[in-house]
Amino acid sequence: MKAMGKQLFWFGTAWSAFAVVGTATDHNPDTNYRLSDTVVTGTSWLLALIVPKVFRYKKRKFGKRRRLRMLDLTITNEVDLSRA
Repeated sequence: MKAMGKQLFWFGTAWSAFAVVGTATDHNPDTNYRLSDTVVTGTSWLLALIVPKVFRYKKRKFGKRRRLRMLDLTITNEVDLSRA
């Protein structure tokens, strides 16, 4: 989830950068950097901080005394046709 946090951060940064560059270079007085651009950037930055903390996982290393055990979870589909 750490990677997702980084991606969200860079998404917000790119969104703002493209909005600023677009506003500066399009020579259209009707388009400008709007509040919605700020909201998208701020939300993605906030999620970049929150998501890795909420969806945390632990890496486990198997040492000398730890063994991996397998479970047999075979499901059989036995139907008693005499009751049907």
